[in-house]
Amino acid sequence: QDPDALDDEDYEWKSVKAHLQKIHHLAGVIADSMEEPEDVEEWIQEKVAVVSAMLHSIQHYQESEKVRVS
Repeated sequence: QDPDALDDEDYEWKSVKAHLQKIHHLAGVIADSMEEPEDVEEWIQEKVAVVSAMLHSIQHYQESEKVRVS
C-alpha cells in the first residue's frame, strides 16, 4: 500500500476527530449558555436542526455499515 495514502487517511481521521471534538465542546457551551425557557431565534433553531440531522445521518450510516460488515 502507498505510504502517502496512509498519511492522508491518518490526516483525514485526525481532522474529523478534531471537528467532532469541537462540535461536542461548542454544543455544550451553547446549551449551558441558554436559560430556560428562552425564546430562541428561528435561524438558530434551523441551524441546530440541520446539524442534528447531519450528525444523525452519519451515525445511522456507521451503524448500518457495522451491520453490513458483520
